Amino acid sequence: MPLLGRSVQFAVVLATLASFQILVPVLMLTKGGPDGATDLAGFQIYETGFVYFDPGMASAMSIVLIAGLVGVIALQLRLLRVTWSYE
Repeated sequence: MPLLGRSVQFAVVLATLASFQILVPVLMLTKGGPDGATDLAGFQIYETGFVYFDPGMASAMSIVLIAGLVGVIALQLRLLRVTWSYE
């Protein structure tokens, strides 16, 4: 298990990034669902920018989302830190 540490760390970070990029399935299947039941951050940004024609607010929402993702990924990298021991 110690040799899989870097691989697990990489897989967790990629899974986190992929979970925030889920826009197309929501858009194609439900368009937000009944009363916003399937609204996600990416869908809200898309809707604000392209449906409500407010690109400034959509840009601000994108920056906040990116800052949050950087924080979450930094926390994951800290918690899943791998130390190498050459014995």
